[in-house]
Amino acid sequence: MDGLVAFAVLLGAFYLIAPIVALVMAVGQSGRVARLASENASLRVRLENLERRALSAAAPQTVETPPPAESQDIVRPAAAPAAPAASEGAPPPTSDAEGEVDIGDQDGDEEEDDPTHGEWAEGLTEAELDLAPPTPPKPRPPFDWERFIGVRLPVWLGALALSLAGFFFVRYSIEAGLLTPAFRVFAALLAAFGFLVGAEVVRRRVTADNGPAIAAALAAAGVATLFATAYLASVVYDLVPLSAGFVAMAATTVIGIGIALVFGRTVAIVGMLGGYVTPALIPSDQPSAAVLFGYLTAILIGMFVVIRLKNWWNIGLVVLLGPAAWVVAWSTLPGFEADHVWGTAFLISIAVVVLVAAHPTWSAARQPLATTGMAGDNRAEAQTVVAAVVLSSLGFLMLLSQSGFAMPFWQGMLAYSGLIVALAFAAPVALRHLPLAPLAATALAILGWDNSEPEAAAVLIPIFAAMFGFFALDQFRRMQAPVLAAGTVAFVALFFYLAGLGKAAGWQAALDEPHLWALGALVLAVGLLALLWRFGPAIADEAERDRVYAILGSAVTAFVSLVIVLELDPLYYPAAAALQVVGLAYVHRRTGVGALRIVATWLSAIYALLILGAVNANGFASALGFDPAYAFTPSLSDAPWVLLILPGLAFLGAGYLFRRQPADTFADCLDVGGLALAAFGLLVLGGVDSVALASAHGTVARIALPELALAAAALYVGRRWQRPTFYLSGLGLAVLTVLGMAVTAVLPLYTFWPGYELMGPPVFNIALLSLGLPALALLAIGWFVRQDGRTTIARTGIGLSIAAVSVLFTLMVLDIRHAFHPLDLQGLTSDAESYTYSIGMLAFGAALLIIGVAIQNLGARALSFVFVLAATIKVFLFDAADLEGLWRVLSFLGMGLSFLAISWLYARFVFGLGRKPDQQPSPAT
Repeated sequence: MDGLVAFAVLLGAFYLIAPIVALVMAVGQSGRVARLASENASLRVRLENLERRALSAAAPQTVETPPPAESQDIVRPAAAPAAPAASEGAPPPTSDAEGEVDIGDQDGDEEEDDPTHGEWAEGLTEAELDLAPPTPPKPRPPFDWERFIGVRLPVWLGALALSLAGFFFVRYSIEAGLLTPAFRVFAALLAAFGFLVGAEVVRRRVTADNGPAIAAALAAAGVATLFATAYLASVVYDLVPLSAGFVAMAATTVIGIGIALVFGRTVAIVGMLGGYVTPALIPSDQPSAAVLFGYLTAILIGMFVVIRLKNWWNIGLVVLLGPAAWVVAWSTLPGFEADHVWGTAFLISIAVVVLVAAHPTWSAARQPLATTGMAGDNRAEAQTVVAAVVLSSLGFLMLLSQSGFAMPFWQGMLAYSGLIVALAFAAPVALRHLPLAPLAATALAILGWDNSEPEAAAVLIPIFAAMFGFFALDQFRRMQAPVLAAGTVAFVALFFYLAGLGKAAGWQAALDEPHLWALGALVLAVGLLALLWRFGPAIADEAERDRVYAILGSAVTAFVSLVIVLELDPLYYPAAAALQVVGLAYVHRRTGVGALRIVATWLSAIYALLILGAVNANGFASALGFDPAYAFTPSLSDAPWVLLILPGLAFLGAGYLFRRQPADTFADCLDVGGLALAAFGLLVLGGVDSVALASAHGTVARIALPELALAAAALYVGRRWQRPTFYLSGLGLAVLTVLGMAVTAVLPLYTFWPGYELMGPPVFNIALLSLGLPALALLAIGWFVRQDGRTTIARTGIGLSIAAVSVLFTLMVLDIRHAFHPLDLQGLTSDAESYTYSIGMLAFGAALLIIGVAIQNLGARALSFVFVLAATIKVFLFDAADLEGLWRVLSFLGMGLSFLAISWLYARFVFGLGRKPDQQPSPAT
């Protein structure tokens, strides 16, 4: 047994040490291979240059020479003179009797660099030599896949193989039970130090170009093995306490980050990853947020110290992934709110550590820090700083949401935002964009704060408003980016005013004190006008000045609109916002300021957000799985004209006023939105609610015909004034109306029979309004659309016409049922009723045939065939189903002969098949 243990130890040592020795011995060979590859690439480039010069010399050149004298002939040399011996030297070029130039051999270097020297230039005249192209620059060598596969890739494969060798050795020892746990841990520790020693040997003694890469791979493997050793000793085998294992892994992180200064960023990444994973690998009965976040902060500081010293900013984003993951994980723990101090401090420390590390760069920057770079075009450094600030902002937003918007995290958000704003005041050029991240996070948090306490909101919202407002005013005063600053000022003023109105005071308080809130809006409007008067003329660029005037002017009009609706009824601000869009469109029509489109877009978005609250109050949003936590407007069913139909018409007018050319996407969007709002308003006006349709035909009667009238108007306007958006929107509305009628009033009848109560006597009942008149409107729309030259549109018109015919047929069936069952359509079907359906189907088909012949419409005549054929099948299969024996045989015989007769009659007299050319019926229309 002792011999077997010794053999296992020797075998393990062999697997650990032999790869290192083999790798070090192979370094020399890899260096030679690298040098040979480099020389080969250089020779290949030189050969390509020589070939290019030879081809340039061989190309025919047109040389203008004076006409020779009549008595002088042009003589070409038969061959170039031989080069003199080396001992004789290189004679200068000499001219022969015919005026040709003889150029001797020159120095080899000059032949390589000068296109006017070399063997290929022999026999050329001076003029031809002057026309010789200059030597082209050496092309950049392409990526050498052979070098990558043969030199670089084996290095990392070797490091992976070494790590796997250690893993399989430990696994083998565990499975065989040959080694004690203590010896296994010692072997892993020995392997880790072996990797580190091997890395140092390679770094010091290997001079090949891939020597640093090999050393980095070995060092990374050593650090990873140290982590594994600490984990095995503390968690797997319980050789040391868990606290000692944690300290060992933390020390390994420090070692990894420290030796990364020598071996490169790969080792730093390995050490950082091991450090971030350590708290998850070491379990604790009493986890401490203070210890966790202090430990993570120490790793963060160490990594960014190394990044600052070595200028490794390209790994900055990778370093930030660890803190982001831990913040997300911590926010999912139950009761994490109790340790809010440490979570808040850690989120602030993320931004502070990165900003301190990047301070030498942004403090001297002459342009704003952004993801595209800053001073010195250090894009990676700028991206890391921006990412850190955004990460902290999103972290506070997530903690607020997960904690139910607990007040301690609001305080942390306030402290963090104040810090970023203060830095923006200290460095107004480089850091002027950073406060936008906490501003956006704060705005989102306030929007989602559904359980806000009025007292808390009344304190927090004014503080946030003042802080971000002073920042925005300072940026606008400096006029470095006036458009962005003006947009920030307008957003801060409008958003926090509305947030205070909705969250701090509440709409009821606004109704109780409308004059006070109206005065506040008026003061803000006057303040924005003062900004325009003071700083507007100082903007040199005319386009920027127009945008600034448009942004702040629109904010002023928004506050004036708020004053009006507060004095009248604050719940109708959506309609005021829509009317404001029309006002902006009119100004745009007169002035052509393009920035007004942006402002109109924001106002449209505000209208949409406010209407979502009304949709929620009306119950539609809950049916769609969306439940916004606000309702700033009355219920849609209480005021559809003011909240939907009037704004829809306003957006349609704005689309007309904004349109400057036929193809205008913004105007098209307004057209589609306006038409959709008007259609939705008619839907709500018709009595649709989210619970059920109390009376299907009564509701359809109030909705279908107005919707189809709106669709017909849109189709006509779109074709008459070349508005394709109107045209297609009207067509889509018609199709949606047909689908709605089918689902609510047509298809349920063919379940035989729903419990409908039709108001009115048979034939002259509510179905005429729910099915009859809409079907006639559909026939007209289908005819209009069929005239379109586009195949797809024309086919849609045919589909609408077929749908109209189907609705009319359904109306006939419903009237027959209503005549026999006038109460609620319930009851058994008698033979007389069944025969009436057959007669009605035949009559319907005959009517279609007569109409088709009268108006010369092939489609109507073809549809008549369908109904006549269906009636025939019903008569013989259902009405005569009780026949037996010979009578049943005769019924099927009669049905077959009837089919043949119907087919021949339609083919002959309807479709014109078999007639002479002059007897063909008129084409369909």
